[in-house]
Amino acid sequence: MHKVFDNQSDKIMSVWTYDAVTNQWYIYTPDGIDNDNMNSMMPGNGYWVLASNDTTLLIGGSLFSPAKTPPTKTIVKGWNLIGYWGTDNKYGNGTVMSYTGPNGNGKTAYCELYSLGDTLDDKEFNSLWSYWEPFNPNSWIQYNKYKYMDPGAGYWLHTNQEGEYVVSTDCSASY
Repeated sequence: MHKVFDNQSDKIMSVWTYDAVTNQWYIYTPDGIDNDNMNSMMPGNGYWVLASNDTTLLIGGSLFSPAKTPPTKTIVKGWNLIGYWGTDNKYGNGTVMSYTGPNGNGKTAYCELYSLGDTLDDKEFNSLWSYWEPFNPNSWIQYNKYKYMDPGAGYWLHTNQEGEYVVSTDCSASY
């Protein structure tokens, strides 16, 4: 985790993620105390970052290896914390643009969560929420199947069935 947040530790108080399969929270704190249980960040996972003040974070690491299929994320019945798989926020030279809040720069929720069902009516998620602190007091943002998600954002997904969240290919023909 130190490499991901290299040169940012003075701005971060903690980073959290939740694994619905094990019903366990994982935390990283750059305080130098060896009591953290999160050692890496994974594509498809959502993360909560608690910063010490209003700031811009430059997070390092690679998104995907072109030679490897990205991992799937197991979805359980109930609440799941997920991250947007896509790299839609890339400039032509491969540099990733910064995430500045929910601007709808990715795919629709229907498209991004396509692996959770076979047809539009079969998409088995009944609630999808994100959070963006600068929007306080209305910081929670609700998404329906047609609202555009964002690369760089995390989401709370509620579903009535188990499934696999996988990288979505172009599903524009599925509408």
